[in-house]
Amino acid sequence: MAAIGKHWLLLLLLVGLPSVVWATSDTADAVCNSCHKLGEDSPVHAMMNSVHGKQAPDTPMGQEGCAQCHGNSQKHVQSPTRNKPDVSFGPTWSDTVSLQNQACLSCHEKDATPHWNNSLHGQENLSCVTCHDLHTTNTAMTVASQMETCTQCHKVQKDGMHHLGKDLEKGVGCASCHDPHANPKPIVTLLANRSEGCRSCHDLKAMQSSAEVSEKAKTYHKAMASLDRTCIDCHRSVAHVALDQIEPPVVGRTDQITLFAPGKANFDWIRTDHPGAQPFRQGRNCAQCHAGEQAEMGKKLVPDRAQSSIDARLQLTVVNNQLQVTVRWQGTAEDGGVALMLDDGSDEQFRRAGCWAACHNDLPGQDKNHGKAITKYLGASL
Repeated sequence: MAAIGKHWLLLLLLVGLPSVVWATSDTADAVCNSCHKLGEDSPVHAMMNSVHGKQAPDTPMGQEGCAQCHGNSQKHVQSPTRNKPDVSFGPTWSDTVSLQNQACLSCHEKDATPHWNNSLHGQENLSCVTCHDLHTTNTAMTVASQMETCTQCHKVQKDGMHHLGKDLEKGVGCASCHDPHANPKPIVTLLANRSEGCRSCHDLKAMQSSAEVSEKAKTYHKAMASLDRTCIDCHRSVAHVALDQIEPPVVGRTDQITLFAPGKANFDWIRTDHPGAQPFRQGRNCAQCHAGEQAEMGKKLVPDRAQSSIDARLQLTVVNNQLQVTVRWQGTAEDGGVALMLDDGSDEQFRRAGCWAACHNDLPGQDKNHGKAITKYLGASL
């Protein structure tokens, strides 16, 4: 009987433990705020003044209060230092990305992020709080916070010509061209907002009457009247390129490079008929717009060639006071050798266009060849 009595006593103690029943959001707030004081330095204080903290039918605080995002969290209430909330966003405890995002999408899947699970960021298993801090007064990301947050991962874009500076003043953020909640490819967003990010700085109407814009460019700009055209149809990869030239190879370092077949393209075409001719004439170089596109360009220029590009490794070393250039690649028996062009930095055109500076339209195989045996190679090197 004594043993049975102990079991009954234990059962009574368990039944007698307090449970948390939140009938209203006010009740929930009172329970949470009993520990999380609404002081000026409290992370909860700023959130209560944000959109999420307002008492309204369509806000978390107006529905279930803190429990709307964090769950009922009864174990946390009973022992707050030992048990985490049902859904925690860190920093002391941090739940899985899926559990965190489920709390956000319970509201936002109906409006702002209906395609999140199929988006690139969603597929990469990013949490909403990777970019958004809800315990702040203003939960919407400003232009400055967009660029600061996005370039934490997208580091290459940080030094691009559209980063910070004048774009902050004009209110042009990453979201002007990219939709992080759906398909982040700029073509999707620019089609939807009619290239809003570009037009915030570049006035197409003013450019049509500007003497600094070529007649050919003005003709291209007229195509923007069509709803299926965007600025990046021609100005692809321009937004994130660095303003300086691409870093040259360094002695003692091995660089991964991509070689591609240039087809019939020549330097005269680059300066005249190429869609990027005007930026090039104004001082830009080829790599600033096309870095990383070598393989794709090779396929476009020589679509019938089985191997339109080659991934290679370039290494510069000094042996017995002589420069040794080593190029390694996985090739075929048809690969006869490598032609190199060296420059001392004094030729501006070579620095900007590389070997294209030596490829003119009067060479054999080009459109203005008149039968002259002109080559791009120095006679002493043959």
